[in-house]
Amino acid sequence: MKRKMAAFIVGLCATGLLTGCGNGEISNDKITITQYKGLEVERIEEMKVTDEDIENTIQSNLDTLEMDVAERAAQLGDIVYIDFEGKKDGVPFEGGTAPNQRLVLGEAGYTEGFEDGIVGHKAGETFDLDITFPADYGVAELDGQAVVFTITLHEIKEYYGGELTEEILPYLSERAKTIEAYKEEIKDEMEKSNAISERDSLVAAAWEALLEKCVVANYPKEELEAQKENVKNSYSFYAMLYGLEIDDFIKQTGINLEKEAKSIICKSYAMELIAEKENLTVTDKLYKEKLDELANIQGATDLEQLEKEYGKENLEKQIIEELVGDFLADNCVQVEPKAVEKTEG
Repeated sequence: MKRKMAAFIVGLCATGLLTGCGNGEISNDKITITQYKGLEVERIEEMKVTDEDIENTIQSNLDTLEMDVAERAAQLGDIVYIDFEGKKDGVPFEGGTAPNQRLVLGEAGYTEGFEDGIVGHKAGETFDLDITFPADYGVAELDGQAVVFTITLHEIKEYYGGELTEEILPYLSERAKTIEAYKEEIKDEMEKSNAISERDSLVAAAWEALLEKCVVANYPKEELEAQKENVKNSYSFYAMLYGLEIDDFIKQTGINLEKEAKSIICKSYAMELIAEKENLTVTDKLYKEKLDELANIQGATDLEQLEKEYGKENLEKQIIEELVGDFLADNCVQVEPKAVEKTEG
């Protein structure tokens, strides 16, 4: 009788029907997580920086280094920085004005005559370009219409593309004074970047392992439909790249909107539960640090406006997701990848 009871309890633990079996199961009315500590994930391979990696990065930096053009006028292939304002019948039109635009003359894809019209002008000049939009431009009020663009040409640059020398170092680095020092700087930057990538991969793997341990009690219809719409919208840019309507893109790529929406909801529920269980909270200090980080990335100076734009609740949720992701990664177990079984024939 005791043996049967022991076997029955082991069976319940295996199916996740009995809490407190030493596997870290937690639950609430939304979700049950059968395990969230000690999750097994495939070992993240260390990304080593080789001498070849360093040389390739340096060559890429040299090829894309922009050098000031002295004296001469702009020509095709140059990089220019401009402000422009477009007017039709003397009135600015929507989308026709932009400050500090960078474009490579001949490669930017602007309306015919725009880039060619900049050729021959020097930095510091302001001039007008008479442009006629094509009949099929795509904006009804501008199709086939004549407009005037006022251009201010701020800078003209060209790609360096030469060899690494100590004379060129000041354009590549603020610190390195020798070529060897610059190579060490590149190596250090690459190692830091690799460490971030490795960490991101570990966090992603831990989240994936966690979601396999989750059972959602119920997916509210309204929330599910909202998330399906969000997922659909997130693919609209890729559909546009392929010249497809979003529904056709989803059909052709086999995207499962409901599956992805459920995954998002499951992750959100799991995140809330683990944060509560482990007391992972957003302190005022942490919130301020993350807001400052976002401001630096966005180049924003008005923190209140930035907070208003993104929404404090959304920002706090994002921080909680990071905290839980770090917790999962710190408490997971990396194991060797399972060998692929060979099949006969």
